[in-house]
Formats: sequence, structure tokens, C-alpha cells
Amino acid sequence: MRCVSLLISIFVIVPAAFAIEGPAKDAAEKGAAFLKKQYADPAACEKADFKTGEVALAGLALLEAGVKPDDPAMVNIIRHVRKTVAAQHETYHLTCCILFFDKLGEVTNSTVDRPWIQLCGVRLYAGMNIAGGWTYASWEPVGEAEAARWTAEFANTKETEKLHPEVAKLFAGVVQTLQARGRTNDVGDNSNTQFGIVGLWVVSRHGLNVKDAFAAVERRYLTTWHREGGWSYRPAEPPSSMPMTCAGLIGLAVGEASRNAEPKPAKPAATPVRDDPFFNPKKPAEVQKPAVNAAKTEMIQKAIVGLGQAMAISKVPQGTDHSKATNTIQPYTGTGNLYYLLWSVERCAVAYGLETFADVDWYAWGTHYLLSLQNKEGSWTGLVYPDTVNTSFALLFLYKSNSYRDLTGRIAGRVKDPGTQELRAAPGTKPLFDPKAKPAAPVEPKKEPVAGPGSFSPTPVAPATSDVEAAVRAIASTKADEWPAKLAAVRDGKGSDNTQILVKLASTVEGERRKLVREYLAERLTRMTPKTLQSMLDGLEPELRRGAALACGMKELQESVPWLIARLADPSDAVLQASLASLKSLTGKDFGPAIGASEDERLKAAVNWREWYESQRK
Repeated sequence: MRCVSLLISIFVIVPAAFAIEGPAKDAAEKGAAFLKKQYADPAACEKADFKTGEVALAGLALLEAGVKPDDPAMVNIIRHVRKTVAAQHETYHLTCCILFFDKLGEVTNSTVDRPWIQLCGVRLYAGMNIAGGWTYASWEPVGEAEAARWTAEFANTKETEKLHPEVAKLFAGVVQTLQARGRTNDVGDNSNTQFGIVGLWVVSRHGLNVKDAFAAVERRYLTTWHREGGWSYRPAEPPSSMPMTCAGLIGLAVGEASRNAEPKPAKPAATPVRDDPFFNPKKPAEVQKPAVNAAKTEMIQKAIVGLGQAMAISKVPQGTDHSKATNTIQPYTGTGNLYYLLWSVERCAVAYGLETFADVDWYAWGTHYLLSLQNKEGSWTGLVYPDTVNTSFALLFLYKSNSYRDLTGRIAGRVKDPGTQELRAAPGTKPLFDPKAKPAAPVEPKKEPVAGPGSFSPTPVAPATSDVEAAVRAIASTKADEWPAKLAAVRDGKGSDNTQILVKLASTVEGERRKLVREYLAERLTRMTPKTLQSMLDGLEPELRRGAALACGMKELQESVPWLIARLADPSDAVLQASLASLKSLTGKDFGPAIGASEDERLKAAVNWREWYESQRK
């Protein structure tokens, strides 16, 4: 692309391994010795607090530390992860398994575990929600029989460069199922999402085509950033935090790299749609051609400066005890765990090839913490997680682990640290990380029960007949003169079934009939509460999201403005146009996009809306 770009290079350069030296090397070796001692007993794998994900993370850290696969501790870890990986269904665990097997294959020059990487990748891909994010569950719980089947399937795997046939069947079924019913409507959180991103990026070099997921990730972060340049744990819900800002930077990088991997044919101009109550498109001559790269570059540079600000104002004196040291940095973590933060910073820095953030040496900054806080036996203690997890995070930081190694070759040098001169905020703009902020409570966000994505059988199952579907068929066959009365009865009827009938009818009929169905659906949804409309805007069915968007405008619901801005990244043109119509009605502003706008122009428009909205909140 144009401007300061993250264009893909023809030749991908993988940076040489980082040579750790001095006190950092001594600390890292003591940490690795601690982990080796912990997992020298096979029972330690079975007793791990965070199960397979914890064991795989420790294995990854030890491999980065140069521990050989035939080391007794590594033998135990490899055996345990291979034995239990088939049952994994949660985002963190799936990604840790992917990273571990990927690194193990690199070290041993073997692809024997590639099918496991691919299977975990399919489950991870299936778990991404409509907002381009993840929550804790990426797949429905895997039963013992199903896990045993996959274990037997891969038991005698030989070296392979291709997608395993059984995984290919599963992936095809997942894609068909998602196309038929859409993704889940949970927006997720940016902590699970940054794990989902790194997991899928690694999977993409093992035979799985997941480029559409990266496009959704990019839309997520372009439309949920805060004006100061950061991202928060929950999308578009401040305050920003350091690890979530790192997640946003990585999301923009993988989205850009994936979108530019191959030439994309020009998208034909869309036919204007004029059945939105508020729709009043601009004339083509009035539309300015936006440059999404300029806005994206600004986001990236603001985030880099913000991270540097946080590092500059969060210092820990040598010898400070653990609790005070951890609390010193609390306003900037958002998770209550220093070591998780350090790994987030490290992953972001090595991916972009950055040595500094706003002239702050991030490696020296983090190493200072680690040298201050290491226990005598080599471990690190922190909030929430056991010492084995904290120590794994610390080692991955110290060794500059780079799971994005192929991404680094594509973007390193294209984004620069703007330096300290950019620390001067514009009038009325507060710093991304405020040094006067009160420390956040050191509590990890609680795990929320989330419904899994349902059954992803390789052969899609035909939907069962229901009362709603029967009603849809009956109404769709109604004569023209009876059509308005039938629809009005549904519009005014009680119960959620009537809403679903209108939603399904809008996807079934065409022409004037569809126009009337859409009109009645929007009118019906004006009776909903703001909270219900917000939920509907994240619904699976495009017609429901479209109707909810229009209802927000018809109700003059000012609090819906940020929800509607998020929908400007919707893959459905109808939802985008309805959201824009309501935004113009509610705000009196028009930042686009125009009908037929390119993907870049749509993203730029969404960014402009978000920037305007954030400026109004000051």
C-alpha cells in the first residue's frame, strides 16, 4: 500500500536469534533451571494449575532457552502435551499448544506435530466471533471418545508439508457452517484475542488459509482504538492498558500483512440502496479519497509513544519487594500481572523490530524489573498465576521470543519509533497512560461462562424445522393484497418468535416485499431497550443487525453512537448503510463511507467517526 506501509516483502528475512548476555543471561539460566526442576517429575505435568496450556507454555520457554528436546523435563512436557492436546478447546490452551509445537518443529527440523498445529488452528479459527475477537472458549468441550479418535488418527504421522486430510475435512465443515449461520455474537476481550491472533498467525504457515480472520482482526482494532492511541481490555471501553495496546498493534500488523499478501481485484461499485429511512448518500464528486494508511500509521505511532510514556513513569528501585513492585505498575497492566505484561511488550517489540518506545529501551526497562524480582531458586512470583507461568513469561521476554518471525521480516523497519518529540499531546488530549491514575485492583478478569461455537461437523447438518420456519414459509406464500396485514400482525405481536420471523423473511423475500419487511422490522425493534438493541447490533443475522441499527436512529438513541460506529466495519453492506444512516441522523455529521467505497475507504471512514466521537467525550 501507499505511505508508511506494512507492505509484504518479496523476500521474508528472519532475524538471527537473540544473544542474551550479562546479568540477564544469568537470570534466564536460573529461570530455565527452575522450570527444568519443576517438570523433571512427570507428575508435575498432571498437577499443573492451568493444565495443558501451562505445560506447553513452559515447554516453549525452555526451548527458547536452548534446552534440548531430549532433556528429561522436555521429554515429560512433550509427552504430556501430545497426550492431552486432542482435548483442548479454550483459546489460551490452543494457542500455547500451537506455539509449543511450532517451536519444537523448528528446533527438531520436523513436521511430525504439524497435524496437531492444524487441528488446534481449526478450533481457534472457529472460535473467532463476529467482532474479530476471542473469548475463553474457542470450541465446544471435546469428549474422551473424540479426543481418542484424533489421537489415534495422528499417532503414526510422518513428515508432512500439507494439510492433513482429516483436518482438511473438518476445516471445510467449519467454513461451511460459519457461512451458513455466521459467527458468535460475543465481542470477546483483547487478552484472549491477542492469543488468538498469535495462534492463527503461526497456524497460517502450516497449511491453513485463515486470511479472512486477519481481516476481521484488523477491522476490530481500527474501529475500537481510543483517541490517545491505545486499546483496552474490552473493545471501546477505556481505559487503555499496556498489554491490550500491544494486542492492538499486533492486530493492525497481521491485518495489513495478510490483506496485502496477494493482489486483490477491484471491487465493483455497489448499486445504491434507497430503502433506509435516513439514507441520503453524498454525490460522488463530494467524496474525498481517504488514505487509511495515514490513520493507521498515526494509531501505531501514538501507541508506541503511549507505551514509552508508561515505561518512563513506572520505575522499580532495586530490592523492592514483590507486592510494591507489582503495584507500582498496576495502572498500566490492566491484568494485574507484570510478567504477562512483559511478554506482551516483548512480542509486540520484536514483531515490529523496535528497540525503543519513545526512546525508552523496552528490553532494559523490563530486564530491570526481572533482575529486581527474581527469587533465589530462579523463579518469579506474581499475582494470579503460579510461579511456573510467571517464570515462563519472564524467560520468553529475556530471550526475545519471536513467534511472529515471518511477520517481522515483512514489517521491520517500516514503522519507526517517533521518539520523545511526539510526547507533547495536542491541546485537550490527555496522555495515553496517566501517571496520576490510581492503581487498578490487582485482579485478573474473571472467567465468564461462554457458549461454545456449537457443533462443527465436517458434514453440515440441515436445520431442524421449527414453528418460526413454518410461519416464514406460510407468510412468504401470502397473496400480495394480504401481505401488509400479515406483516403488521407479526410486527405488533408479542414474543421473540415474531422478531425472528421478520428477520428470516427479510432474508427470504425480495423487491418490494423485502422493503416492507425491513421497514416493519425496524419499527418493531424501536420498542426494544437500549441494552437489547446493543445486543442485537452484535447479532448473527445481518438483517437483525440492520434493523437494530435503524431502530437506534428512529429512537434518537444518542448512546448508540459508538455501537453504530463499530458496525461501520460490518461485512454486510446493508448493515453498514443502515448504521451510517442512523449516525448521520443522530449526529448531523457525515464522515462516510460512500456507496461502493473500497475496503480502505470504509476503514478510514470508521476511523474518522471514532476519532470524532472520542473528541466529543473530552
